[in-house]
Amino acid sequence: MLREHDQTIDTYSRRVNALHRRLHIPRDYTSRGLPFQRKPTELVAVTCGLNGQTRYMTPETKSKFLAMQTAAAAFSITLVVRWGYRSIDDQAELIREQLACSSSSIDQLLTWIAAPGHSEHHTGRALDFECIPADMAFEDTGAFGWLNQNAKAFGFQMSYPPLNPYGIIPEPWHWCYHPEA
Repeated sequence: MLREHDQTIDTYSRRVNALHRRLHIPRDYTSRGLPFQRKPTELVAVTCGLNGQTRYMTPETKSKFLAMQTAAAAFSITLVVRWGYRSIDDQAELIREQLACSSSSIDQLLTWIAAPGHSEHHTGRALDFECIPADMAFEDTGAFGWLNQNAKAFGFQMSYPPLNPYGIIPEPWHWCYHPEA
């Protein structure tokens, strides 16, 4: 007999598989090596969007992000979170929206959006930063330079640098908190 925790895990996996079928995610998607990601046990609200929007992240991610944001501000660097936690349903909706408004195939889309169950945003530890100024590529901003020099000291790493092993396009704005880093 499954314990309650095991049933929860099984239910989550079944939901991810159902979403994959509905979205026509290729069956060999997991061979790309993106780890299966689960929702954390606790999320906290953080006011951190450009217009004071609320984003969600784990308590430890919040603590490290706020410390990193304060340290960056001392160098006149503004770190604003565009995305934090995203559920598997949010991820599926993002894919549906992109399929509806672009000519990209699901295979093309999966080079820049992870399939439900495989996005680091599901963990509450991944943060996508706003590009400030908005008309500049993120990798050309002071925030990107500062993150490259300092994010590791706060436990954050850029997840998808150029030539990453997952086939995801480079995402210089996407940083994930890794407590063991």
